[in-house]
Amino acid sequence: APQKTYRVGEHCVYCPRFAECPARRNMVAQSMMDIHNANSQPTIAVKDVGTTLAAGKCVKKAVDEYRDLLMHQIKHLGASIPVGEGRELVAQPVSRRVINARKAWPILKKELTDDQLAEITSLGVGKVQKAIQANATSGSKKERSEAIMAALDTAGALKSVEHEQLREIETERGN
Repeated sequence: APQKTYRVGEHCVYCPRFAECPARRNMVAQSMMDIHNANSQPTIAVKDVGTTLAAGKCVKKAVDEYRDLLMHQIKHLGASIPVGEGRELVAQPVSRRVINARKAWPILKKELTDDQLAEITSLGVGKVQKAIQANATSGSKKERSEAIMAALDTAGALKSVEHEQLREIETERGN
């Protein structure tokens, strides 16, 4: 049977063979050169934006997979990886303190006003919808969630927070 020819492109980041593909290795190397060249210019040429953005996606996926591979190797094959000059790479637990809202509420309620508590409390829309749906009867989960969200919106409890994000969008052909 003839050997298949694989075409390298943006679609490669979705390929299950991405980590082992020689064409992908070449693409990552070329992508790094494209990014380096773009970074060395005062502005990015408009004609190069698409290529460089695709290159960035490719490099990011390669870096993420590399970090995952390092973590796996350290956790499953050894405690550390020597990196030279008396240094080694280890998987080190990092902790941060979190507050259990249920246990903290009675204590904070004595110390803070409702307005102060509201100011430091954050409710995620997705988590609220999930909790509402968990309490709703079977068959009414979506409707109940939508009704509560509409009531929250009417009460002014929902707000949109905007930020800018790079997005690729469809344009008319030929642009």
